[in-house]
Amino acid sequence: MLDPIGDGSDQMEVIKGNQAPSPQGILSLSVITVAQNRTEHLLESAAAIARWNGHREHIILDWNSSPAILRGDLPDDPRIRLVRVEGEKQWWLTRAYNQAVKLSQEYWLLKVDADCVLENAFFEAFQPDRATLQTCWHHSGLASESNFGSWGLFCVERGAFQRCGGFNEWLFGWGFDDTDLYERILETPNTTLALLPKCGVHMLHHDNISRFGANYPNKYHLWAGWLLEAQRQGNIYIASCSREAWNKIGPERFERTSQNDALPSTTWLRIKRQRMLRSLVIQPMQKMVSAISLLMPDYLIRMILKMVGLLDWPHCSTLPPHGEEGVRSLGHRRYVGGLWKQMGTLQFEFLIEQGLKPNHRLLDIGCGSLRLGSRLIPYLQPGNYIGIEKEQSLLDAGLLYELPDQVIKDRKPVLIQSSNFEFELIQCYVDMAIANSLFTHLPAEHILICLKRLKPWLKQGACLYASFFEVSHEYENPIYPHDHGFFAYTKAQMLNFGVEAGLTAHYIGNWNHPRGQKMMVFEQVSAHPALN
Repeated sequence: MLDPIGDGSDQMEVIKGNQAPSPQGILSLSVITVAQNRTEHLLESAAAIARWNGHREHIILDWNSSPAILRGDLPDDPRIRLVRVEGEKQWWLTRAYNQAVKLSQEYWLLKVDADCVLENAFFEAFQPDRATLQTCWHHSGLASESNFGSWGLFCVERGAFQRCGGFNEWLFGWGFDDTDLYERILETPNTTLALLPKCGVHMLHHDNISRFGANYPNKYHLWAGWLLEAQRQGNIYIASCSREAWNKIGPERFERTSQNDALPSTTWLRIKRQRMLRSLVIQPMQKMVSAISLLMPDYLIRMILKMVGLLDWPHCSTLPPHGEEGVRSLGHRRYVGGLWKQMGTLQFEFLIEQGLKPNHRLLDIGCGSLRLGSRLIPYLQPGNYIGIEKEQSLLDAGLLYELPDQVIKDRKPVLIQSSNFEFELIQCYVDMAIANSLFTHLPAEHILICLKRLKPWLKQGACLYASFFEVSHEYENPIYPHDHGFFAYTKAQMLNFGVEAGLTAHYIGNWNHPRGQKMMVFEQVSAHPALN
């Protein structure tokens, strides 16, 4: 049941209505967060939101955490309303967020997950009153065309959320909930979604084990990703066969006063089968592999998963295809991440700030379809732009669609197809190099190969600028590279890559990347003999 609680003392403080002040000029906005056994993350996230004066209430729904979240541990902010749900053993994200919305009272809803920390840059740029139709989820891919739901942050009119029925409560656990909600919201008439800033968002690291809300052994991570993917695939299946039904019953549920009314029965046989699969197969498998993991060494677990072809499956199975098939499917701009003008301009201006001159030779590693090249080639002297890319179809598309024939003729860009960092093909030293959104798709050993093979071709004092996704703790990255996969590293790991490659590494950090990538610089300090 729902239990509005106080500060965790014996005397419970029952919160009724909106006790937060509503000073003039503050947007009518409710921040909503739900959590189960994520207290450490929640405290950091809530503290960041409490420092912001731009909202009227922060609803925090504790979904039966053990131990319970205490009001006294949260920031001393009267806008926070902590509400606890008792008796729920299974994590039910969709119902939890719907319950939090029922408790909210303001016009706008800003959904912030417990592991999402908002920084000053986000708050300064956040203006939902200047909302744009069909512009929404920050970093979720629903606006940027990739990584659906990965950041779990959005802002929408409360009425629009309720009119579409909110989250589909037939979806359990994790996976596909944001995407399903977004697609249904766009089908709802008169819906406005807030345009969110592309900066100032930091995700706290957690592994797959924590998603199950249980004390599994560390070795369980080798299985956890696969089981989570099975759960996500189940949600995709349920969403596809229940959308029409939920669109009818969802809005009605927001009109009821009861917070814990049971889901209506359904004749959807396929949904019932999926629930049975989860209870009779997936959940027992979780317990079984937990026990097995206690007895098996890591190498044996990896051997078994590799034998059945599941070792890297959770990281790649639901990603868009890569290679030539992916380019045909997504198009040459979307394949490299979209944001064509924004990212091309950002990289160009960044390199100019670092001292790039027209007479410099620049190497663009993973140049793709010339998102940066289309801006640099007209700027640099003839022959001074060198791009290397593993997909020939991207190079062909860049020349065909992104550069005028006269510019190609006059500037003579050097474009090299190589899938193994064969920098010796350029046959010259370079003054500067950039690898934007490359290390974000590579395992550690491939990053080292890139740096070690690049080192002989950097002039003394030349630098490689490489972007990466930063995490506070070492992340369990996929084993194999994938053009649409997610790979993240700590600052210490990136610095160590430079040491191992014989380059001097420096951390630049924020450079206003719209998806939060940080920047490292690897400098060549050694001199080279002159080329013949």
